[in-house]
Amino acid sequence: MKTITNKIRIVILFLVFGTFGCSDHLQIDDLELKRDATEKTYLEFTLASVIKNAATKYQDLSYDDLLLPCTVMHYQTLSGETQNTYLDFYHVRGDWDNFYSQLKLVLASVKLAQEEENKAYEGVFLIFKSMLFGMATDLYGPAIYTEALQAREGIIYPKYDKEEAIYQGILDDLKSANQLIKESTKSISSQGDILYEGDLLKWRKFANSLRLRYLMRVSDKKPDWAQAGFSEILGNPSEYPIFETVDDNAGLAYPGVTSDNSWPGGPLSMGDNGFLNRKPTRMLVDSLVKYNDPRISVWLAPAAKPWTTDPSKDGLTEIVSQYGYDYEITWEYLADDFDPEYKKYIVNTDSYWTGIFPGTTSASQLRHDNGHYDLNANDNYKISSYSKLFHENTNDLLKATIMNSDEVYFILAEAAEKGIISGNTENYYNSAIELSLKRWAITDGTAISQFQSRVALSGNTQRRLIQIATQKWLAMLFISTETYLDIRRTGLPDFSSIVTSREIPVRFRYPTSESGQNAENYKEGVSWLSPGEDNEHSKVWLLQ
Repeated sequence: MKTITNKIRIVILFLVFGTFGCSDHLQIDDLELKRDATEKTYLEFTLASVIKNAATKYQDLSYDDLLLPCTVMHYQTLSGETQNTYLDFYHVRGDWDNFYSQLKLVLASVKLAQEEENKAYEGVFLIFKSMLFGMATDLYGPAIYTEALQAREGIIYPKYDKEEAIYQGILDDLKSANQLIKESTKSISSQGDILYEGDLLKWRKFANSLRLRYLMRVSDKKPDWAQAGFSEILGNPSEYPIFETVDDNAGLAYPGVTSDNSWPGGPLSMGDNGFLNRKPTRMLVDSLVKYNDPRISVWLAPAAKPWTTDPSKDGLTEIVSQYGYDYEITWEYLADDFDPEYKKYIVNTDSYWTGIFPGTTSASQLRHDNGHYDLNANDNYKISSYSKLFHENTNDLLKATIMNSDEVYFILAEAAEKGIISGNTENYYNSAIELSLKRWAITDGTAISQFQSRVALSGNTQRRLIQIATQKWLAMLFISTETYLDIRRTGLPDFSSIVTSREIPVRFRYPTSESGQNAENYKEGVSWLSPGEDNEHSKVWLLQ
């Protein structure tokens, strides 16, 4: 897999050819030659840029940006602040502008690929068109679609489109993308393709897998779309290939040379305090412990100063080695006369693993959680942290992730359990778990099968759907954007009682530029929400 650094070479080629191509002193045939060279380099350059920007933005929303990871309980912040209790949804964010800024390049690239009659490039750019428009309507509701980015054509104030029409367009574009790439007699540059190195089959798998994501997204509102779409894709795997292995995953490696091309939790992008401020939640830690999940040794670091009820272990220092990292811990004896002010917060003893209490802005409770009393420290030493892996600038396991094969098989497991498809739920579910473990370098067959047995599906359909959703939530760690949209769609896992004072918000607020500069169209778009108000609790079409 190529990395983000390949972009540098392509930028240089683009600048060199672009500069020479505008010289008035070149012969006519030289001008034609340079123009052609520039256009071919332009597609390579834009593809690398589109991949990099889309993947890293999506990953930043799922780790670096605090809002969605806190909302889906992947972590909470020790500082408390407003993310832990959903209050940050009240504020207008810049995501809308980011999506449409990226779409300028994508739509221009689609047009250029059509002019060059390169169906492969056209299909690949349609995938990113679908992804970016999808993120806009997923997170906001009604969005600008059919009239988007047409100021040069005179559309200064573009209208909004209803979500149903946008999702239909996304599904149509993803189907077309697969077909275009299949039919293409031309290739795409392995230098510009920093995701799949020019492997067109993998791009087709990406298009069809993303289509499955959106078919499931609309399945409650449009069951006929879901039924027909799933049937078409699964009924003809040679025509509609999907992700099957970890190697198919749409995840971009981080070179880790600068803050711009490093994993967002690494020291080039985030200091120690920022990293330690993000603590795994109690429900996540408890789920990993309950089923002896092998990913716990990859994902989590033990508490630095755990409690013990054994007085002989008081002050005992121990080195815990996990996934190539060493952690020094020091046990502290929980004496009977321990200060009751702190003791009331203790939830766990004699264990490395304790998650943070979720859903509070109370700095006192977060700092005291599990009986921590060193309030001058930036960390809470009685609570587990995320592993040193997530504080690396680069690692083979850390990707700017858009979609993985395990997500695809969890989608299929849910579809089978709901009767949308006729496949075997258990087989899809077990494949999803295996793919997730392998993605985190857990490849031992015995360990995988034993874990599958511990989390085997049981009970009625509702219970099985809860189990599928819970394991998917774990597998989607730090793919928090899609996790948020899943929880919004299904209500599973059920975190509705975590923050008892308010409900989980269901959308982002539009930027003030829309209400100020595109007021009439903005008002019409807002009117399609329920109720017709631009706030975080107005229901989008999928929930109406």
